[in-house]
Amino acid sequence: MGLVKSKFSVGDKVMVDDSGYVKSFSGFDISKPATILSVDKQKSNGKIIYFYAIQTADGKKPFNNALETKLKLVEIKEKTMAKNNGGGRIAEIEKEISEYEVLIADSSVPQDEKDFAESEIADLKMELSKLSEGGSEKPAKAKKEPKAKKEPKPKKEKRDTSALPSCEELAEKWEKRKAAAAKANKAHKTVSISERIGTDIAHAVKKIVDNVPAADIKAAPTKYIEKFKKVETTTKEFLDSLKSLLGDDFDRKELLEPFEQIIGKFIANVKKKYE
Repeated sequence: MGLVKSKFSVGDKVMVDDSGYVKSFSGFDISKPATILSVDKQKSNGKIIYFYAIQTADGKKPFNNALETKLKLVEIKEKTMAKNNGGGRIAEIEKEISEYEVLIADSSVPQDEKDFAESEIADLKMELSKLSEGGSEKPAKAKKEPKAKKEPKPKKEKRDTSALPSCEELAEKWEKRKAAAAKANKAHKTVSISERIGTDIAHAVKKIVDNVPAADIKAAPTKYIEKFKKVETTTKEFLDSLKSLLGDDFDRKELLEPFEQIIGKFIANVKKKYE
C-alpha cells in the first residue's frame, strides 16, 4: 500500500481561498499569506482528506481548519533561501519528516506503514544533520545484511514400537484401573460419609446435654440419667431412619459407632460420678 503524503507541511506559507457559500474564515485577515501550524488527516468514503490549522499574518488562529483544496503555496523569500541551501534539500527533508510524523500519529494507518515511516524519519534526520554541517549529498542507506539461513533440524529417528503393547491391551488395562479406582473411591466415600454423619450428630447431642447444669444432675442423678438414656435411644432410632434413607452404601455400624463412643461414654461417666 503506497504512502499518501499531504500537499503542505508545518511552516509552509499559503494563501487561503475562502470563497463560496459557507465562509469558514470570515472575520480574519486572509489577504496576506498564512502559516500552517499543524496537519490533520482523515478518511472519508475511502479517500484521504487533509486539513490544516493556520495562523494568519496578524497572529490570529482561526478555530476552523482549512481544506487542502482551499490553500495555495506561496513562494516567498524564505523558500528561495531554502532552495539555495543544500540544493533545496533541507526544506524537502523537513517537509517529508513532518508528513511521516502525521502518518505515524494516524490511528487508521497500519503498523507496518508506521514502522516504515519511523525508519525513513531516522534516515532523513541523519541526512539533515549532515546537510546542516555543510554537506549536500544524501547519505547512502546502509545495506541490510542478508539473514543467515536457518540450518535444517535433524530428523528424529523413528522409534521402535514393536515391543509396545497393542491398543487392545492398553484399553483392557485402562478399564481395570478405572474399575479399581471406582471401587476404592466408593469404599472411601462410604466410610467417610457414614462416620461424618454419625460424628456430627453425636457432637450436636453432646453440646445439648453439656448445657444441663451439673448441680441439677447432682440433685437428681437418677432422673437425668434416665433422660440421657432416652435421648440416646431416640437418637439411635433417628440414625436407623437415616440408614434406611441413605441405603445399603452406608454402614449402620459406621453411623452408630461415633454416637456410642461420645454419648455412651458421657452417660457412663455421669452414672459413675453421681450414683
